[in-house]
Amino acid sequence: SEALSLLSAPSGGVYIPTEMLLLPVLYSNRAASLLRLGRNGDAERDCTAALAAIAGGRGGDACARQRIKALYRRASARFLLEDDRGALADALEALSIDGKNREVRGLVPRIQKAAAEASHPADMPGRAAAAAAASSPAADGGGPPAAAPM
Repeated sequence: SEALSLLSAPSGGVYIPTEMLLLPVLYSNRAASLLRLGRNGDAERDCTAALAAIAGGRGGDACARQRIKALYRRASARFLLEDDRGALADALEALSIDGKNREVRGLVPRIQKAAAEASHPADMPGRAAAAAAASSPAADGGGPPAAAPM
């Protein structure tokens, strides 16, 4: 697994303690599970903890990948919590690390569209309720929610 490979090799000749490499992975993976369970606030908190544990990006490519995942998942959680400003900031930061990331590139226009619609509210359920309905087995055969984690 990626987590185990991170533990065996120092990054860029700099020793990084095991817990500094493993904690972001654990928090980010739990956030992905929490998103699937609709616990968006908890997912946002876990992503924030993952980002805090990454230690300033001194871990090279592995830390950059984990940072992108945590930012994407936090953007997804914030999007579902209807925090468009925070979601867009996270998505744009992830794109600044890897501008070719397909999942993040797909999320940005959805956030922008939702922000525009929020300025003209309609009688619609909140995003979390809409995402839950869209991901129900009756809706599409049990596929992932609209803001599925990476």
